[in-house]
Amino acid sequence: MLRPGCWIAVFLLLVIGCGSRDGTQAIRLGSEEEFAQTLAKARELSKKPLEAFIWGDELTEKDRADLRESSKLFRALVSFDPLQFAPHLALGKIEYALGNLDEAKKSLEQGMTLMPERGSRETIIVAGAARDDLANVALLQGDLNEAEAHALDALSLIQGEPSFLATYAAVLLQKGRVKEAQEQIDRALERQPQNKRALRIQRLIRASNASG
Repeated sequence: MLRPGCWIAVFLLLVIGCGSRDGTQAIRLGSEEEFAQTLAKARELSKKPLEAFIWGDELTEKDRADLRESSKLFRALVSFDPLQFAPHLALGKIEYALGNLDEAKKSLEQGMTLMPERGSRETIIVAGAARDDLANVALLQGDLNEAEAHALDALSLIQGEPSFLATYAAVLLQKGRVKEAQEQIDRALERQPQNKRALRIQRLIRASNASG
């Protein structure tokens, strides 16, 4: 079982740092050198705000501006080499952070289809993170059955990850399965007592119990 939260570093390294090839106006790349330069800039712009978003912190206006700019850069990377899964997943994470749910879903699903069927431990971790993102996007779009399926897939890949347990709990809570949601939050907070997403869902569960 992974240490709580350690998937975040792997995700940022493999997806946002997708360095190998194994807005308004589109950016066009014409060479490997331009690809590397664009990737470096996209990584520089997106790393800090995505770390904040993943940990459950509020994004500042600068964070959002940097993510919008990095979105254009990752789109250029995708156009230059559309068969690499990592830029698609990075773009999906960025669009999810910005609240562009349809674009997020499209990019995340495309990235998942391009992932190797038998990947390394690192790619399995990234697949789990992408499934969790898809679960949250589906939850925000009101598709609770799809959200639950993605949440369970994420947990099957990274068992016991507190943030993923919190996602599953949020889905269960929306489905009215409050007791089951509380069980997932208890597991999440047992592993990571200060997990911000789990603590938020716990407050919602308590409010639901108080009003019910």
